[in-house]
Amino acid sequence: MTDSNSEKRGTRWDGYSNYEKVSDRYARAVDDALNAWAWIDAAHAEDAQIRPEDAAEARSLIKAAAFRLIPEMEYDKEDVDLYGEILDRWLGEDGFIERFESVSLTTSSPGWMHEFMLDIRRAGWEIGYLKAGRTQKEEPEDKVEAETSAMFT
Repeated sequence: MTDSNSEKRGTRWDGYSNYEKVSDRYARAVDDALNAWAWIDAAHAEDAQIRPEDAAEARSLIKAAAFRLIPEMEYDKEDVDLYGEILDRWLGEDGFIERFESVSLTTSSPGWMHEFMLDIRRAGWEIGYLKAGRTQKEEPEDKVEAETSAMFT
């Protein structure tokens, strides 16, 4: 962001990440992807006709969620084993992303999509976007932490 005097003093950048807004966007993307796949899968189970426009929208939602999560998992894969496992399934040879690019959602709902969608959900949850604001500390506060907290309440 530049201020009104940026030409005189140079460019000034102010920035921060509003975690709540980012979390909401990711959570919505994951939910939209899951709902899109559930609709496609249910339509196939009922032998319903799937319009190309609906399949394209579902593909877009699923792809957007996956590609939002990939950089997050790549960044922390050394610290979180689950991310490496998911990335191997998604990006490895004949991985879910490669398969997804070639599947026609108007004609099929392949079984591996179930695991792909669970991975999207797992990654979103593990990264924290789906549980933001919903978790509580698992460990009790230590004595020093409790005393410090008490000073500010």
